[in-house]
Amino acid sequence: YYKDQQEILFAKITEADIEAGNLVNPESRLQQLINRLSDEGGGVKYNWETTDMRKEWEAIQEKMKGE
Repeated sequence: YYKDQQEILFAKITEADIEAGNLVNPESRLQQLINRLSDEGGGVKYNWETTDMRKEWEAIQEKMKGE
């Protein structure tokens, strides 16, 4: 995955910022990082780095075929 995916971002703007078309308030923020799941060891693994997870998923699929 790309490092900018799976992020929680925060924006704080004022009416004055909107009227000006850019940030004029020193307390305003755009795209302030709140949390990045990969920093905490979480998130989706797109390339199946966790092979145990893949094996478990395949076993579930096989079991469902037999039912």
